[in-house]
Parts: sequence; structure tokens; C-alpha cells
Amino acid sequence: MVYDSDQAVRIEKYNCYVFPDASVVCGRREFEDEKKLRLKNPFLIIEVLSESTEAYDRGEKFSFYRSLPSFKEYVLIHSNKIWVESFYREESNLWRISTVSNLHENIHLYSLNLDIPVQQLYSKTEDIF
Repeated sequence: MVYDSDQAVRIEKYNCYVFPDASVVCGRREFEDEKKLRLKNPFLIIEVLSESTEAYDRGEKFSFYRSLPSFKEYVLIHSNKIWVESFYREESNLWRISTVSNLHENIHLYSLNLDIPVQQLYSKTEDIF
């Protein structure tokens, strides 16, 4: 199941909630509440970086996500240049990092075993080409 930025993610270790730009759950979804407002088990999280959010998304927010046992992959998409990064957890504290900066390449999402054309990610952002 894919969720948009309206879906809160519960970070139990830090007793907080965050709102990723997109999150994905495969299999059984776990929520903190009956209204299903706070997701507990995303395995893939995607953030679109801007100048005002990049430091937080790369730093504190990424630390929050890493505390989730279900969390396997973090994808950062820059909004002002062609630059996509994937951080994939291979082991508890071992991460594989992939970077693509060319429109004619694919970014591989290890958690889904899926290649996505970078050009598709930037298809509605004409001003950075």
C-alpha cells in the first residue's frame, strides 16, 4: 500500500509523528490508532528535498526513520536539480547508497526490486532541465 504526505508515521522511540512525502507498506499494515491516522510499519519512505527541508530530511528525520524495525529504504529526490539517492538497509547498521544524477538512468529500489526511470520522477519539473 502506498501512502501520500497526509499519512503520519509514528516514531515510537522518539515519541513523535512525522509526515513523509510518500511511504509504502508491504503486507499487513500496522497503525497506532483505530482511525488509521498513524502508521507504524513503513518499509520504504520517499522525501522530496527542498532548500528548507533538506537538512532535516537527511539528518533528524532520517534518524527517526532508522529507529523503525520495518524501515528498509529511504529515497531522497532533489527538487531543484537532477539528483536521486537511495539508502537501502542491508543489515542493522549497514546501508547501501545509490545515487543517480542523469535523466537517462534508472534508480533501483532494492526494497521493491524495481527500476524507475529518473526522467519519470522529474516529468513535471521542466524548470530544472
